[in-house]
Amino acid sequence: MENFEVHENGNLEYLESSKKVGEFYFDYINSLAGYGNFDESLLDSMPEESRETLKLIINNSRKYFEAGRVLKEHFNMGAKEFLVQAFGEDDILEDESKYNLQELSEGVYCVFIDIDVLKKLYKTEFFPQAMVAKVKEGIPFIIMPVSSMKNSSDSDFFEVRKKENLPHETNHIIWHFLKLEGSSVVESTEDNDDINKNFLMFKEELICQLSSNGMLHSYSYLSRMNDKQRNEFKEQKPKIFDYIYEIMDILNGCLRLISKSIERAGLRKDILILPVLKSKSFDELHRNLLEIKVIIDSQPSIKTVDEKKSEAPPGWGFA
Repeated sequence: MENFEVHENGNLEYLESSKKVGEFYFDYINSLAGYGNFDESLLDSMPEESRETLKLIINNSRKYFEAGRVLKEHFNMGAKEFLVQAFGEDDILEDESKYNLQELSEGVYCVFIDIDVLKKLYKTEFFPQAMVAKVKEGIPFIIMPVSSMKNSSDSDFFEVRKKENLPHETNHIIWHFLKLEGSSVVESTEDNDDINKNFLMFKEELICQLSSNGMLHSYSYLSRMNDKQRNEFKEQKPKIFDYIYEIMDILNGCLRLISKSIERAGLRKDILILPVLKSKSFDELHRNLLEIKVIIDSQPSIKTVDEKKSEAPPGWGFA
């Protein structure tokens, strides 16, 4: 593990910058998903380099969300039209009581759909709790399966699932827009195509987890391959295969340790968004995570602070 010196002033400044950027980004994503408020004027108080990155993300997303809304209104698109543009299956969608469309915020759409209908559309029995339909020359939108449209859609459990998944998937849509634009935010310095592809997915998934208060864990394309695809890749490119799996194990192990550090210090997970956003390679991501961990570990733990608060002033005693 690399050694990082602790320089109190510089580290405190970076810690505060990470808090600001993380909370700002988290609030932005969650407001798009229909949760909480977002104060864009706070952008002016962000560190200069981060301010330009955040501005780029917001302006790019706004452009595409506005274009999608215009397209939806022009063609008077409802839930069925959204699903048809993604799957092209009209006959499966005859019963329109089995799905509905919600606009989470301006230009951000989600179709809640009966899981049995979704199985027919996807031709599979297994789904994540939510996903994004990335439509070519159409409107990308979130799909969230529901076990029963009548009984589940308003339950407390379903609300918890929505609050966990809608910000996560909204972030995927934003990164989809950034890729369409060829934005510098989704650029990498990895010079191998396979490593580059896996790094960018790992980074995107980690940002999604951080902006939805999810687990500190991520994965890449290799993780999502079936056994046959994975074995073929391993046979054809054994060194690259080993490197990607090794670095993912190292990073996820690092994230588990940081999760404990964050909890001890009473901080929020989104404090990692800035170090992750800055990273352009697996190695840089590793360095940035180790650096922020050292800074977080230099902060007093909640227990230590609480113990100090409970200490009696000099000369006082407890009865």
